[in-house]
Amino acid sequence: MKKLNQLTVAFRRMLTISFLIPILLTSCKKEQSPIADDASHSKNDEVYSTLLKKGISPTMIQDLGGYYLVENDLLVKKQGTDLIALKSFLDPADNSSEAVSSKTKASNPKKAQTRTPNLIFSSNSGVILYKVDADYTWNSAIQKAVTNWSQISNTTVNFFPVMDGTPTDNWIIFMNDGGILPNNVIAAAEFPSNGEVGFRVRINLDFNNNQQVSESGKIYNMVHEIGHCLGFRHTNWQQMNENQDGASLIAGTPQQDGSSVMNGGTALNLWNGFSQYDILATQTIYPYSSLDKWITYPEQKLYYDISSNTVRYAHIALYNDDKVGVNWNPNLVNTGAINVYLYQNKKMVKMVGSNIPNLGTYSFDLPNNLYTAGGHNFYNLQIKIESVSNQNLSDMTSFFSVMVD
Repeated sequence: MKKLNQLTVAFRRMLTISFLIPILLTSCKKEQSPIADDASHSKNDEVYSTLLKKGISPTMIQDLGGYYLVENDLLVKKQGTDLIALKSFLDPADNSSEAVSSKTKASNPKKAQTRTPNLIFSSNSGVILYKVDADYTWNSAIQKAVTNWSQISNTTVNFFPVMDGTPTDNWIIFMNDGGILPNNVIAAAEFPSNGEVGFRVRINLDFNNNQQVSESGKIYNMVHEIGHCLGFRHTNWQQMNENQDGASLIAGTPQQDGSSVMNGGTALNLWNGFSQYDILATQTIYPYSSLDKWITYPEQKLYYDISSNTVRYAHIALYNDDKVGVNWNPNLVNTGAINVYLYQNKKMVKMVGSNIPNLGTYSFDLPNNLYTAGGHNFYNLQIKIESVSNQNLSDMTSFFSVMVD
């Protein structure tokens, strides 16, 4: 996110990777020769041909067997790749007032951070699930990394751990790479697709010949990879000679930002927080709307509890005949009454309150038809309130859980 050339690549099988250090990146480029036409990338290989047609130099396409390594940044799967999404990633397609085609970057160098037109849907950015299935030595770093993103102020981005089962959409799994990644690549992440967060982060456990990576280094790299899952590309793409066709530039971001966590070639860096432009870019891409703070409870950003070494998010404990409560700012929306709905796993379960006076508080019983884990715990719940007089005025919480004792 240095310039947060944050590209919301519209396709899951494009993986972005953090390399060891700029020196290694440079040496890779010098040693890398153009790939000759063979069975793996012949003229009939539409993936390879598409990359060439879009201006990617053959010297910047490396054959890794089942993948192409493109511009030392993206892993493109050869078989089963979504070519429509690949072309969407490479083709300019956004004319919004907030974004400018990358072809203007030479005449507008002060706006150098980029993204693709395809971002995570606003309905998904605040309810991103994640599951840690990687080596336990990376667990706390992953938890702290997702917390760091969730704690950026004035942005909808929020994460929640998978507590039960396997999600069907909008989630990230952190996993070992299984030998896929080259020795000098510490991790790889997928970009957003179909309005959902990038699906997977792979971690190279024997990175750089089993080099020891500190906790701070792990946090840095996981924050970086999550940034790619959110749609951000390397901030220093110009210095790394990365192709930016199809990118939209993020207003207000500088041409260079040495402090950005999204700079490429920084696998040996230690976590030192986001730069001010990392934060600005995130707030620009995933901003709060005027109604996103209408509900005040239960609403909470994920955070890391140092005392217990665990993540915390909105959780309600009910005892005996306790009810679930919801609070909102009664002065934010000019309405006499609201309707209240309960959702689970982003699907409406029931209208739990109708024509409720706009007094800022309401409570209700849990419906009997909720999915429960073990009979006592209810996960991935949301409450939505809407104005009775204007149903376009509404707000919905992030995920929260309920424990019934």
